[in-house]
Amino acid sequence: MKTFSNQYLSPTLSNDLKNHQLLSCAVNLLNGTQLLENNIKIIRILKKPVVTLTSKESKLITNHMSSVLKNIHAAKQQNRASIVSNIIQIMDEDTEKYVYRYDIKRFYESIHPNLIYNKILDDHLISPKNKELIRLFLDAIESHSIRGVGRGTSLSTALAEYYMKEMDKAIRDIEGVYYYARFVDDIIIVSYKKKVNFRSIIQDILPKPMELHESNNKCFEVNLDNTDQKEFSYLGYKFHANKKKCIKVDLSDNKVKKIKFRLTKAFIEYSKNMDINLLIKRIKYITGNRFIELKNGLSFCVGLSASYSKINPENSTALVELDNYYKSLVFSRNSRVQKVLLRKGISLTRSNFIRNVSFTSSFKSKPIYHFKDINEIKECWNNA
Repeated sequence: MKTFSNQYLSPTLSNDLKNHQLLSCAVNLLNGTQLLENNIKIIRILKKPVVTLTSKESKLITNHMSSVLKNIHAAKQQNRASIVSNIIQIMDEDTEKYVYRYDIKRFYESIHPNLIYNKILDDHLISPKNKELIRLFLDAIESHSIRGVGRGTSLSTALAEYYMKEMDKAIRDIEGVYYYARFVDDIIIVSYKKKVNFRSIIQDILPKPMELHESNNKCFEVNLDNTDQKEFSYLGYKFHANKKKCIKVDLSDNKVKKIKFRLTKAFIEYSKNMDINLLIKRIKYITGNRFIELKNGLSFCVGLSASYSKINPENSTALVELDNYYKSLVFSRNSRVQKVLLRKGISLTRSNFIRNVSFTSSFKSKPIYHFKDINEIKECWNNA
């Protein structure tokens, strides 16, 4: 990987890095302290390596560089809620539509550090000082044997979006395409013309060495050219539509499968540790919502009904399916959970809560819970 000399990291950093702690951190790097490298920890979530930063200074550096890329090149993820709203609006248009959904394999890992760094090196809008900080981050990632730009940090996301901007523009410019969106590695394209060998066309546009998935679950084409109802999934939603309108929006099959998996794991863990409080927290986490507070004072709500607000619980077959699955876990004749709940020491309130859980009811009432031990709650799923 190309390197800069230390002349690029001068005291004039104060003009760019107004935060005093970030300036101090950059000066430490100038003096040879490998602050980024020494404050990176790799954890595994769902068997994928995730980069976590263990010091406030290293987080300040990556957040600063992320802001630089966002401000200069608008290198940020598209808004998931806006994408879903746009898809519903387009599906409601009475016209022929051809929907193409593709997924990129190993998205973050496929961005070669040298390729993106050379791209940044040639970018005259990025100052030499900022280029050096990006190089130090990429070197730190590489020193931990992580492929690509890593995943889990704000800078990883910004670098990936920066890298994909040319591809995004090229796809939008394809004749016949009147809607294109990409949420990280998930691509959706709507065209008013049927495309032949479209997957190959998109693969050719994709930056090397990136590849599209070949699985039918992640890559498919749907022709909405008549009144027959068709289905396609994107971003956890399943869209039911035809040429004339969007008929229904529901949870995708993969999302339902994921929720069932979490329920099963939560009850299996309970049968081992007998921690009724932790079981209830996990059920609340799966069925309810919670607020996430950012350091800038802003907060937003996430959870089943908050994250999938376009679903109408009155006609959702996915929520009914989840309710039936939950009942089978708790009330079936051979259920270990039922036997455990009958043991002494469990209060009637807790027992009744577990027995009365309903995804449909929770989706309608939109409960908000507060958790202080998110990592413990998610532990039995992340390590699976």
